[in-house]
Amino acid sequence: MGKTGICRQGLGVRRATSVLALASVIASCSSGPTGPPTPPPPPPPPPASNVVVSGGDEQVAAPGEAVATAPEVRVTNSQGQGVAGVSVSFAVISGGGSVSNPNTTTNSQGRASPGTWTLGGQAGAQELRATVNGVGSVTFTATAQMPADPASLQIVSGNGQSATVGTAVPSSPTVRVLDDQSNPVAGVTVTFAVASGGGFVTGAVVTSSGSGDASPSGWTLGTTAGSNQLRATVTGISPATLSATGVAGAAASVVAAGGDGQSATVSTAVSTAPTVRVEDAHANPVSGVAVTFAVTGGGGGATGIDQTTDASGLASVGSWTLGATPGANSLSATTPGLSGSPVVFSATGVAGGGGGGAFDIEIRFNPGSTPTAAQQAAYDAAEAKWEAVVTGDLPDTPVNRPAGTCTSSTPINETVDDLVIFVTLEPIDGPGGVLGSAGPCLIRNGSLLPLVGSMRFDIADLATLEGNGLLDEVILHEMGHVLGIGTLWPSLGLLVDPAASGGLDPHFIGADAIAAFNAAGGAGYVGNKVPVEDGGGSGTQDGHWRESVFDTELMTGWIDFASNELSVVTVESLDDMGYGIDPAQADSYSLPVSPSVIPRRSGTFSIQLEGDIRSGPIEIIDATGRRVGLIPR
Repeated sequence: MGKTGICRQGLGVRRATSVLALASVIASCSSGPTGPPTPPPPPPPPPASNVVVSGGDEQVAAPGEAVATAPEVRVTNSQGQGVAGVSVSFAVISGGGSVSNPNTTTNSQGRASPGTWTLGGQAGAQELRATVNGVGSVTFTATAQMPADPASLQIVSGNGQSATVGTAVPSSPTVRVLDDQSNPVAGVTVTFAVASGGGFVTGAVVTSSGSGDASPSGWTLGTTAGSNQLRATVTGISPATLSATGVAGAAASVVAAGGDGQSATVSTAVSTAPTVRVEDAHANPVSGVAVTFAVTGGGGGATGIDQTTDASGLASVGSWTLGATPGANSLSATTPGLSGSPVVFSATGVAGGGGGGAFDIEIRFNPGSTPTAAQQAAYDAAEAKWEAVVTGDLPDTPVNRPAGTCTSSTPINETVDDLVIFVTLEPIDGPGGVLGSAGPCLIRNGSLLPLVGSMRFDIADLATLEGNGLLDEVILHEMGHVLGIGTLWPSLGLLVDPAASGGLDPHFIGADAIAAFNAAGGAGYVGNKVPVEDGGGSGTQDGHWRESVFDTELMTGWIDFASNELSVVTVESLDDMGYGIDPAQADSYSLPVSPSVIPRRSGTFSIQLEGDIRSGPIEIIDATGRRVGLIPR
């Protein structure tokens, strides 16, 4: 029933006794619907019941100085909630000193602080009490301690980090100032400065904290990949040096790094494989970047066209054989998305001479070294054979070196094309001892291929070899060492696991030689390829093919009385070294059926060419004739 009805009914039942009563009834009827009852307000939260220390306790500072962290309490209720607006009073109770705001109230989290706590002027323990009336109190302690003299710096963190060049290390380095008892010393000025590697430091001058620690705001490395150093110094004590490694950034550009502007006989490979270098924005080498080479002019072809940059940021085409027509040839190296891509290499194909390629060897006998007719014929035959195997011309290079270089009795002052070999025939140690030695002593900068070499023989052993019919093969073998076979493998990065590094399984890693080894019957060989001699002593080990695998091959450390074949493995190894070669000049040769079980022979079956690799340094000569490096041996 509506309110109107109720009021009407009420008027019908109860008669108004007065005008005033009637007005009251009418007013109550006109006030409208009453609605649901209003809910009661929520109960207030529990009052403050607990006070605890929440920060700034147990600090150390100098007498009369403020502690580093302002003391702080937290007031909570029985439910662990912070209570706001509670009055807290702070008072020093021992040691003297003062606080900047002794009477305060808690914030919305129930926290309150007196601001700065300045310790008294006397050394020793000091106390500060925080009181909440009706709840309780807590006490803070601090020690007023005269600062000790700094005695040393200790690296705490941030040492040995790495970051991209030109960027900050992830964690700012921290050092700790210690006294002579290894206690931390606060308030000491520590200065940070870049010691090497470039870059810069921000926030370099820092005052050590209560824990003795000091850190700059940041350390940004230099733009050159490699070692960076940061030095922390405090006056009067030894500095502390922290290190970090700058690593190359993302690949940004590609540039030519070698092999441009060459010439070679038509249809032969250039002597130096075109090479590119991939760099980041600061010219640091970037490894692991794919590079694709392609012939773009002149015909011909290329092998090993898909490459990946190495740790030096370099990638080289396997080989580049020029077209059959004399004239311009071009090869591109592409790295999509990089500045400078594609890099274009040019080369000139020249017509070949009759009876051989563009490669020329010149043999010169030193005074007093007069060969017999048979010996002269053996040298001539070896020269002709290697000139047929090596077809690519090497850059003409001026040489100006004093007498005694490569056993030359006179100064060498000329432009060399392509290889000059000085020969010395002399008594050494009589028959059966050291046969002699051979190898390069001047090589070209960049390609590291020979300019000038030497061959030295004991005349007593030459007579024995001539009598046994082995003279031609020994001289051919030794001339191969002058070309760099076995002698330049380490410098060219083609010899892995040499004895000098403690290795037990030296092997040649040129791709073309490995393919030739497999094709010659070595596909099933289970060891590392191509196996290099692991015995025989110095001058044999690491400089020849392994006798127990190759048996009768010419470039093992033993010459056989039966046959000594110049295999396609040796010829293709020259291609891996950077020569242009003609594989058809190799002798017919196959590896033994079970290559790993043939014993090393001696005496009756073969002669060891003991110590036949030239010792002594190899000089590196640039295109202007200057000596720019030295390879010790």
